Amino acid sequence: MKLSHYIAEFMESITDSVFLVSGGGVMHVVDSIRRSTLEGICCHHEQGAAKAAEGYARMKNDIGFCVVT
Repeated sequence: MKLSHYIAEFMESITDSVFLVSGGGVMHVVDSIRRSTLEGICCHHEQGAAKAAEGYARMKNDIGFCVVT
């Protein structure tokens, strides 16, 4: 099992959505998110992804995940 699959499975056990900005440093994680049941929501830049994850966490009263390079 790749580490990126483990990360995606861990996020999958906690939440249903992940906010991300794809890039060279996280392409394996992005691929594993795509293969999982998680909804990957692409953002334009890192600050937008972080704000979206925070807003999601406040709305759901849960944890928001942000994956960026």
